[in-house]
Amino acid sequence: MLDFIAFDFETAVTCVQWAACSVGVVDVRDGRIVDEYYTLINPGCAFDEHCIRIHGIHEEDVVDAISLHGVMAKLREMMDGRVVVAHNAAFDTGVMKHAMEREGVEPPDVEVICTVAASRRAFLNRQSYSLSKMKDLLGDFTAHNALDDARACAHLLLKCAEQVGADSIEELKEKLGLIPGHFSPTEFCHCKTKPMKKLKEKPNGKN
Repeated sequence: MLDFIAFDFETAVTCVQWAACSVGVVDVRDGRIVDEYYTLINPGCAFDEHCIRIHGIHEEDVVDAISLHGVMAKLREMMDGRVVVAHNAAFDTGVMKHAMEREGVEPPDVEVICTVAASRRAFLNRQSYSLSKMKDLLGDFTAHNALDDARACAHLLLKCAEQVGADSIEELKEKLGLIPGHFSPTEFCHCKTKPMKKLKEKPNGKN
C-alpha cells in the first residue's frame, strides 16, 4: 500500500540547519491524503534576509508560535515507524536531525525516500527536477509554503508510483531502484539509487 508521510521545512537562517520556522506534514494512507498539519515555529533565533525573501516569514510572525522543542516532539510522535518522504530529503531530514539534537528530542525510527531521486527515475530527461518546475505534473501550488510543498511532494510520489505501475512503497522502491535512507536514534543515512540495469545488446547490434 502507498502509505507515507510527506513533509517540508522552511528555515530562518541560511547557515543554521536546525532553525526551522515552519513545517508542513501530509499523511497519505492507501494513496490518499487523510490528514495535514502546518504550523509556524519559533526557533528562538534571529532571521536572515535571504530566508525571509524565499518564504516570506518574518521574525515577528513566529513570536507566539510553537517552540522548536514542541514541534520536534510532535513530529517524533507523528512519524515514528512510518515511511517519510521529502523533496531533497537530505535537507529536510537534516533540519529535523539537528533540531532534535539541539532540543534533546529522541529521533523517530523512519525510512526516508527522496522524491528528487524517485522523480529522476520515473520521469526521465526533464530539464529540472526542482519541485517548483514540476507544476505541469502537480498543478499549481505556492512554492516555499511548507504545507503546499509537502502536498506537492506527496502528489509527486504518487505520480511516480502511477508512472511505473507501483501499488506499494516496496514495489515503488524496487521498480525505481531506490535505496531508502534511515533516520533513527542510532542511524542517519540518505536515500540513494541503485545502478539501473542496461539492456544487453543482441547479435547483429539489435536490442
